[in-house]
Amino acid sequence: MDLAMDEAGFVVISSKDPRCPAIIEVGDAIVRVDGFDVRGMRASEVRALLAGPARTQVELHVRKPSMQTVQVTVERLAGDFRTTNTAASISAREAPAGG
Repeated sequence: MDLAMDEAGFVVISSKDPRCPAIIEVGDAIVRVDGFDVRGMRASEVRALLAGPARTQVELHVRKPSMQTVQVTVERLAGDFRTTNTAASISAREAPAGG
């Protein structure tokens, strides 16, 4: 999964590996990583928060282009979020309002 900054200053998913969960889409903005608000952070800083050992989990809040925020728990299976070769399994549920 690749990350980039959009014109509004959000870190967005710019491309994803076909093995990446369907709920995560190109254009989604990452707003929280493990409860930490990442709005205003650079893509490299968000990548560092996403990186970690295989078989560990990271909780994301992503804002869809429709402005809906979705909470997603991703298990790192191989590699990390700095490459496009990240494999992940996922469970997802809609985040509470204001997330």
